[in-house]
Amino acid sequence: MLTLNEKNYIINTNKLKERLFLTMMSFLTAYISVIIFVFGTVIGSFLNVLIYRLPIGLDFKVGKSMCTTCKHDLAWYDLFPLFSWIFLGGKCRYCKAKISSRYPIVEALNGILYVLIYLFICGGNAIEGLSLTLLGYMVVASCLIVTAWIDFEHQIIPDSMWISIFIGGAFIVIDTVIKGTFSKEFIIGKVIGLFAVSGLFFLIGVLSKGAWMGGGDVKLMAAAGFVLGWKAVIVSLFLGAFSGVLFSIDRRKNNIVVNSKAKKVVIYVNEAFAGQAFTPDVVEKVYDDIREILPKKLRKYKIEVVYKGRAIEERVPNIYRSRKQADDSRLWGGVQYDGASWVKDASRPFDISSGLEGRHLALWQSHGRYYYADGDFWKWQRPSLYCTTEDLLTQSFVVPFLMPMLENAGALVYTPRERDWQTHCVIVDNDVCKGGTS
Repeated sequence: MLTLNEKNYIINTNKLKERLFLTMMSFLTAYISVIIFVFGTVIGSFLNVLIYRLPIGLDFKVGKSMCTTCKHDLAWYDLFPLFSWIFLGGKCRYCKAKISSRYPIVEALNGILYVLIYLFICGGNAIEGLSLTLLGYMVVASCLIVTAWIDFEHQIIPDSMWISIFIGGAFIVIDTVIKGTFSKEFIIGKVIGLFAVSGLFFLIGVLSKGAWMGGGDVKLMAAAGFVLGWKAVIVSLFLGAFSGVLFSIDRRKNNIVVNSKAKKVVIYVNEAFAGQAFTPDVVEKVYDDIREILPKKLRKYKIEVVYKGRAIEERVPNIYRSRKQADDSRLWGGVQYDGASWVKDASRPFDISSGLEGRHLALWQSHGRYYYADGDFWKWQRPSLYCTTEDLLTQSFVVPFLMPMLENAGALVYTPRERDWQTHCVIVDNDVCKGGTS
């Protein structure tokens, strides 16, 4: 028979063991969460590669990571998730161009989602959370990040993403089989989920002939339904529609910003508008047209039309600007070359000590401007829409006259077009003649 003190000692010892176990599990969960976050940011860095390369058809398996502005290959110390962007101040180490904030956002978001998924699955048991189910939901979360970003910027959904989401769902199903929790109701819910929303989207796409709903949306919701089951995917549909409405309202609200204190109106335009060919006359016409339709009170305000942080007047090429208005940052920097000539004309019967000796010049004998006498102005040879007809005027004097003149002055002239205009051609055929001519 145990005494009262002995019973209390046993109870207290058991409680102490329980508290110690819970504390150890909490520390272990926190430790694993940190590791998963770091892993998530590394994968997030890879997701940025996919977001950049998939829409433009680049193979993500080939080539090194590079600056999207200067195309310089990035060193290993430029690729630390989050930290590299912070330490570099959000700028490329080589060309100092601004690096999009998308990179740290995607890396941090992917890491946070991985941790949240792990904490939800583990339910207090640090080791239980490490499973194929965790891997499956990680794949799904990463694919949704890539899909959302590409769809927002390019309005396309890569097939590789919804296929990967299906693979993530397969990991979840396999894990239930391994753990012995697989059931008929479980798989039926996923099969119904395949068609619960995607079927509706498919019907909308057929009725609208693809105008209201694309095939990518149908396949994406089929994959999401397989992962979530029919109940959760329907809830996600309503949540997505609601958030889309809020986002649309927010974007409309911010399309025009009026600052009464600074007496300024800022209008944010889309890529289609900003992609047109801007000249000083076009910019002036845009601002005049906007000023006419504004309320009288705002017509005296300064107006600025902006796309991605740049006013449309900044998009006018230097060729259309006066010398005073030219943007020097767009010009090539120093063009002096002090090294040895790339090639040497060994057949030249004399040496050139000055003039253009040692200069390397590149000439394009077309697509230039010429003087339009009837209109009394300089005019581009081909339309600004870049048609495929070749320009013959500059060919008639650049190749036979200008290039030899520059070379006689000592310059090394390079051209992307054929210069060797031969009137005599000899064909050498090494095949054996079998009668007649070969």
